[in-house]
Formats: sequence, structure tokens, C-alpha cells
Amino acid sequence: LTIDNVGGKDVVIDKIQVRGVEASWSNVAYLRLSSPVSSSLIAPNSSYSSSLPGNNFVYVSGTKGDFSTASSDFFLDQ
Repeated sequence: LTIDNVGGKDVVIDKIQVRGVEASWSNVAYLRLSSPVSSSLIAPNSSYSSSLPGNNFVYVSGTKGDFSTASSDFFLDQ
């Protein structure tokens, strides 16, 4: 999932649900970028294992990022 905040207002992510079930923040990994993602995201595969993405995780072909694990609501600043 990518969110590109271009509306001039901050965005608050306060809940993520999958098929009506709220995901625990400990199961949410995120990456803040200074520019929009311009390619399709790569779905995690068997190397993803049962842990969340971390350092040097390939999220777009040829591009790695250092993901953080969410602990509570977070803001996407404009």
C-alpha cells in the first residue's frame, strides 16, 4: 500500500483493517520517502518469512529501504 500525501493537510493513520479485522500495530511496517513511488511495489516472498520488513528490504525492483515497525497511530506530514 502506498499513500502519497499531496493534499496540503497532514494525514493520520489510526487503524488498518484487513477483511474487517484490525491489524495490530506490531504487524505494520512502514517506510517514509521524500518522493513518490514510481513503480509497482514488490509483494514479500518466502524471504520475507514471518518477520516484518527491516533494513535493506527491496520494495521496488532495484530499490531498498529501511522499514520501521509502527507502535501507534502515525502522521504523514504534508
